[in-house]
Amino acid sequence: SMIEDDRRCGYRPCVGMVLVYSKRVLLVRDPPRRSEWDVPQGGIEDGQTEVEAAIQEVTQELGQEWVACLGRIMYIGRGQREFPFVRDGHWYCGKTYYYHALVLAHLPPTFSVGDNVRAQSGHVLPPAREFRELVFTTNAEARSLIHRRADNKAAMLARMFDSLRADNLIC
Repeated sequence: SMIEDDRRCGYRPCVGMVLVYSKRVLLVRDPPRRSEWDVPQGGIEDGQTEVEAAIQEVTQELGQEWVACLGRIMYIGRGQREFPFVRDGHWYCGKTYYYHALVLAHLPPTFSVGDNVRAQSGHVLPPAREFRELVFTTNAEARSLIHRRADNKAAMLARMFDSLRADNLIC
């Protein structure tokens, strides 16, 4: 599989989740530790499928109530970042991201406007488990929030957003 090929080539396979609701995408951050806007993401463990990893990460990072809101999950694309790092005693030359769109059928009952959450588009969420700030945003708003990144992640995310826009899943 491509995941096993990535591992053999020294890349840590990860899944990136582009959560979509009402034609908008969810961006998250947790300053000061994670000051850049991004999509929820996490590693794919040995023996785990991309979808299993996506659901596990949504549960860990956002909470179980988000999993109950999922309507459909679809693969969007793949991207790589090259940067050496050590994890669990192993050296990796970078990460490979397998991006999936997780289309929400509805929002969790915890949906509310929180004063400490940045409002970009009217869809504002309370703080989640691992993030202080969450926002549902349009493609254009998302691009303006991620373009400041110093790595190639902004270009990867822009490609994923373009794919979703082409499929009329986001505006």
